[in-house]
Amino acid sequence: LHNLADMAAEAGTLQEALQAAQEALALRRSLAQADPLSGPPDLAESLVQHATLLVESDQLDHARTQAQEAVEIYRRLAETEPELYGPSLARAEDLARAIPDAT
Repeated sequence: LHNLADMAAEAGTLQEALQAAQEALALRRSLAQADPLSGPPDLAESLVQHATLLVESDQLDHARTQAQEAVEIYRRLAETEPELYGPSLARAEDLARAIPDAT
């Protein structure tokens, strides 16, 4: 589903991309709850993808929430494995900062 969302976004079908990303996010959230050791990195990745698509669809408040959740997850992961998760943390932080305030 995550890859399907990427392909749909590349093809310019934003609604399909959002739907696939939402489904992937729901699955990865469930997996992260079931497996707190290996699930959070995939959850954070899906949160970043979903937030990016939400920005493209002008759903800025929801995008900001998703990006901030990804930052929190990557921050925890980077505490123990900074070389592995530091770049992903930086990417999520950049995304969260780049989301404009909804006016």
